[in-house]
Parts: sequence; structure tokens; C-alpha cells
Amino acid sequence: MFTKVTTRCHKMENLNHEPANKDEFTKLIEELSNNPDVFCKTQQRDETDISGEEKIKFLTDIFDKSKANFLSRFGRFLNADRINLFQQFEGDPKNGYELKFHLKHLTQSQSRSKKQLRNKRYAALKRLVDKGAYFSENEMMKRNPLLYEQLVGQYLSTKEKRLRDRLDYTDTNSLVGVLMNGIEKEQMEAKRRIQELEEDTEEEDTSDSDVDCHECPSGVSKISTGEEKPVHSLWGEFHEQDNKPIKPRPTTKDVDLLITSKERQLLREEFITTMYEHFLEGKDDDFDYNAVDNSDEYDNFEIITNDEEEKYFDSEEPEDVNMVVENNGNVKEESSEDELDIYMNALNQHPSVCQLSEDIKKL
Repeated sequence: MFTKVTTRCHKMENLNHEPANKDEFTKLIEELSNNPDVFCKTQQRDETDISGEEKIKFLTDIFDKSKANFLSRFGRFLNADRINLFQQFEGDPKNGYELKFHLKHLTQSQSRSKKQLRNKRYAALKRLVDKGAYFSENEMMKRNPLLYEQLVGQYLSTKEKRLRDRLDYTDTNSLVGVLMNGIEKEQMEAKRRIQELEEDTEEEDTSDSDVDCHECPSGVSKISTGEEKPVHSLWGEFHEQDNKPIKPRPTTKDVDLLITSKERQLLREEFITTMYEHFLEGKDDDFDYNAVDNSDEYDNFEIITNDEEEKYFDSEEPEDVNMVVENNGNVKEESSEDELDIYMNALNQHPSVCQLSEDIKKL
């Protein structure tokens, strides 16, 4: 009986002191100790910062004593993944209730912060589209050359490519400008080659996982077509290999015969839409998101009328399909707009986007 009680107490103690993944919490505490905004109770903002070891010891002591108190004091500095690590301590009989309260509060707070972050980036996107330069065709091509080539570039004629490149030289009349333009093109080509290598690697990994690889006994062909045929050979004897002809990739001229002007326009719009989405998701490596995310400049920026943007961000799931009965008795199926449709419809109605589409049609 005494052994059972001791074991039960030991389990309860582990709920508060022995996390299942110690390494993750060690990294968490190290990250907090390196955060200049995290202050210990003995620190003042004007005082000299304490050493990293002292900070780690201070944070570790609070963590060991009370996970709830730790979350209360430092939870606002943690991301969602770090906060979720504390869910394993919800069963703590001593601090479990308080810990659940802080977890719920932090989750709700991060949800609001995430929405505000999206709103800020959307405002920045709208402003950049108004200015036109950052989301011009040439600039987007430089940022994602492989995607541009796949959706737009390979379908352009030689004349269209010359016109596109000529527009890129309008602001480079000086010798320095011409040299910089050449450097940017070299960087773009290098980036495209890297993207191609990464894409090929991903495709190889996917194909390798789909193939059922198994070890075959010696002397048996690796690829079987129903029955495994042993291959017998004598010393010094050579076998001819079945070399299948490699199909060449279709050239630009071949592709032009398979795609209409309307399809080209749809692919171009898909490219622009993808670049907008990458910007909102924080995937644009060339953009300084700190200038937007940590700025108050975009907080009260009017984005879209009639709360269209709010509908896009508030809706987590598409609405169900509604059945509408018309006056003549026919049943009409009406599919509600997806969140992305609402968002992109609002963007496509913007004057700058409309003007860009008109310019493209003239090419």
C-alpha cells in the first residue's frame, strides 16, 4: 500500500517537474534567455544586463517551481508550438487549473495577433500594388524566376520577351544602371537553377517513396514484370542493354501549339495570385516583414470596403452549398464563394491590378 501511494505521488510530481521532452524546454529557456525583451525580476531596463547563465538559472528555477507562473510571466514571448508544449502539464493537481487558464488566454491572444498580422500584411500588399514597382512583372520574375518561367515565361514569344526586357531598361540609362541590371539577371539565373535543383530533388524523393524497393537475390533482374527471370552469364561474356530512347522535353514552339491566349492569361493571373499569397504568408525572402509586422503604420489602414477582407480572414471553412429555388420552380445549385475567391476578387477589382491586366493583353 505504501509503495502504491509513493508511486502515485511520484507520478504527480513528474507532472510538474519532469516534462516528456526535456530538450524542447531546454531550447525554449535558451531562446528566452537570448531575448532582450525578457527581463528578470532583479533587472531594471536601464541596468546592465545579467549574464546568460544567470538568466537561464533564473528562468529554470521558475519553470521548475510552477509551470503556470512561468507561462503567466513569459508566455507572451513564446510562439504557438512552444505554448502547446505546456499542454502535457494540464493534469497537474496543484497548478493544472491555472495553467489551463493561461493556455487558453495565450491561444486566444495569438489568434488575435495572427489576424492583426494578416491585416497589416494585406494593407502593405495593397500599398505596394498601388505603387506598382514591387509587384511589376519584372520584379516578380526576379524574386521567383522558376515559377515565372513555368507559368508565364515559356509561353512568351521572342518579341514579347524583348519588349519585357526593354521595359526593364527604362530606369537604367546610366552605365552603372546597365551593369546593375546585368548583375541582377545573373543572380536571377543562378536562383532559377537552384530552384530547379530543389524541385528535381523533391520529385526524386517522391518517386523513390512510391517505388516498392526490395532486395533481389544475386543474378535476378531488379525490375520484374510478373516473373523474376534469372540472368546467367559466362565469364568474359557481355550482354546488350535495352536502351530506351529518351523523349525530349517539348520546346517553347511545341508548347505554343498546345495553349490558347486565354489559357496564357489564366496562367499569368495564377502567377500573380501565387506571388500575392506568398507575400501574405511571409514567404517572400526579399521583403523585410519586420518593417510591417512591428509597425503601427498599418493598424488603421482602410483595406477593403464592405468587410470583404474580414470575411476572408474570419471564415475558417467554406460555407456549405445552398440550394436556391427560382420563381419558375427550377432548383438552382448555388455554391458559396471560397475565402480565397473573396480575397482574390477584391484584389482583382483593384485599379492597379486591372491596369496590369490591360497592359498584359496589349502584349
